[in-house]
Amino acid sequence: MNTLLLLQSSRSSSDSSFQSFEKMTLDSWLSLNNPIIFSFVILIVILAVVYVYYRYAIIPLKKRHLIDKENVRLQEAKLAAMLAKYSPDPIFRFDENGEINLSNDAAHEAFKGNDFHLKTVKQLFPELANMDIEDFITNNSHLKFISDLDDKIYQWIIHGISRHGIAQMYGREITELIQKDEELRQALDEARRANDLKDDFLSRISHEIRSPLASVQGNARTVYEESKDLLDEEYRELLLLVENSGKRLVRSVDLLINVSLIHTKNYRFNKTKINLYDALYNIYRKFQSISEETRIEFTISDKGTKNYIVTADEYSIEKIFENLLDNAFTYTEEGKISIELKEDNGYIYTMVTDTGEGISEEYQRLLFTPFSQEQMGYSRQYDGLGLGLFLVKRLAELNGAEVGCRSEENKGTTIELIFKNEAE
Repeated sequence: MNTLLLLQSSRSSSDSSFQSFEKMTLDSWLSLNNPIIFSFVILIVILAVVYVYYRYAIIPLKKRHLIDKENVRLQEAKLAAMLAKYSPDPIFRFDENGEINLSNDAAHEAFKGNDFHLKTVKQLFPELANMDIEDFITNNSHLKFISDLDDKIYQWIIHGISRHGIAQMYGREITELIQKDEELRQALDEARRANDLKDDFLSRISHEIRSPLASVQGNARTVYEESKDLLDEEYRELLLLVENSGKRLVRSVDLLINVSLIHTKNYRFNKTKINLYDALYNIYRKFQSISEETRIEFTISDKGTKNYIVTADEYSIEKIFENLLDNAFTYTEEGKISIELKEDNGYIYTMVTDTGEGISEEYQRLLFTPFSQEQMGYSRQYDGLGLGLFLVKRLAELNGAEVGCRSEENKGTTIELIFKNEAE
């Protein structure tokens, strides 16, 4: 029933619409009251507005943009041309056939005013005789080479520019640079020869001083020991003075030579794995005679069952502890000097301790400064160059060890060195 009613209503609407169209006259058809005509007019107005906007706004903007873009391009081209023209270095441009189509004033000056437009780049530069120019430009390749022009030397750089089908070539005179390089090379050779001569001199002077001094010391010791019943004690003490003076001179020469070698970075290291206790025990035995003469108690910690293995230069380790012990015996008139070793958390701690006069807190900051002593001047109580502890610190650093000092005046000093334990 409902469906029938809807169909009847729809038919009635359609009939009424057809009836209204049938009743419309020609004027009503062309009137704006006609929705079709009204929509058509609106569409025409919109299209007209779009056309006017595009014609008088968009198109001028596009033209202006293209003009500005072209002006910028021309300006850049002018600037590039000016840069090439006024550049103090020669500049060439050539095409895929090698024909030169641009050259600046510096290029003409370098080639004495040649007319490059009648020549190819291979005619000017024999170094490019085997160059495939077309392939070079296509692949945007780069090339550097050096050429001689009369009495001048030039370095050239070529860049292929496939987008424009050209190659740009830039030159730079390097005559003075080559001459300076040769002068520096000669100076370096002379410095090396001088360094070799210096090393030879140090080796010779060390040998020439040590050999006779060793003979003097040995003979003085021999005469001292054999003359117990032949000479008065006063003369025998003079023999000891000769021996000790020889030792002092040898030590001073050693210090100066070693410091010089370290300062010039010519100190030769031969790092190997060594047992630090064994090395210190050998040094301990060397100083036992001094301990007996000075009646100062001298000890070294027991070896125990631990291996004190370090990677170091054995000669420099010997020099480190010889200087420390020499200082300890110099500044200790009575009491005790000891060498102690201990291992803790992968590190070996070595301490050289004395009960001497100690070091003031103020001077401890300068302790490792070269040519420095707490007492300076001709009135100082102790002899020496003030290089011992400086050498100790430098040699320790070169062996990868740390150095520290604990001291108190009138109570003594401890110098501690820390090495990494290499024991497996």
